[in-house]
Amino acid sequence: MARRPLSDQQKRRISAKFEQERETPSNRGLVVSHLGQTVFVESEAGKIFSCHFRKNLGSIVVGDQVLWQEQVENSQVSGVIIAKEPRHSLLVRASQYKPIQELAANVDQVVVVLALYPEPIPFYLDQHLVAAELQNLPSLIVLNKMDLAKQHPVPGWLSYYQSIGYPIIEVSSKEAQGLKNLQDAMHNKVSILVGQSGVGKSSLINSLVKESQAKIGDISELNKKGKHTTAASHLYHLKTGGAIIDSPGVREFGISETDPQKIIEGFKEFLKFLGHCKFRNCNHRKSQGCAIENAVKSGHIHPERLQSYFRIINP
Repeated sequence: MARRPLSDQQKRRISAKFEQERETPSNRGLVVSHLGQTVFVESEAGKIFSCHFRKNLGSIVVGDQVLWQEQVENSQVSGVIIAKEPRHSLLVRASQYKPIQELAANVDQVVVVLALYPEPIPFYLDQHLVAAELQNLPSLIVLNKMDLAKQHPVPGWLSYYQSIGYPIIEVSSKEAQGLKNLQDAMHNKVSILVGQSGVGKSSLINSLVKESQAKIGDISELNKKGKHTTAASHLYHLKTGGAIIDSPGVREFGISETDPQKIIEGFKEFLKFLGHCKFRNCNHRKSQGCAIENAVKSGHIHPERLQSYFRIINP
């Protein structure tokens, strides 16, 4: 059905609106929260404004630098985003059943939060690390709830990740243990916290940013996966410089890339063995002359990492 043509009154109203926007000075701002259709922008003066944005701008996510204009309606001051600054990075996630979702922009590093309870799972960690590697973002592993170390010892397999270049910081938000080391690692950087629900991301934020009101959720004893406590992404400023972006609790952090040849490049310790297999079309699964399999046998690659690769390309 063809659209009904605009009336003269509607045309005048639209023209007046665009003329008003053209004459209104624009401001620079930072997107600090995104709740449904509402975006909250922090002005350069540090004030927060509720804003909407034009659909032709594409997606707007936490961390975006934007140009916006003030609007006053019924004595309420709000804003409209009129432009989006170029991004230097964009973190996305995908799953088997949902389209690619953009999580945050202009991130400097990914902080993968694990906990001694619920017990960390290597595959979930690998998903986060590979997603970050494929987007050229450095990663930091934070092991939370170290106050539970007597009941839940640190898994031995974690030392492998340190050996291949991923820093690990042990913390306890409950006992304020290791927080200074974490603050130093986040200094003057925009870090996004990712990890399974229940690992204590909100508790860490409450420890690092006193004015944050991140909601702390109890662990679900039923499924040990935790309860989602963050409905949307938020950016919090660190007192020591830098910022934290808290993403929604993620149980499945899928990789947006689908090409196995690209995905394998996200396993950074595999890189020096790629291209050295006997056959160019080697799938690294019980293949003759496979350099990756030989590296596993010789101890240069942990066998669980190769299994994680197979799980990612065959979900």
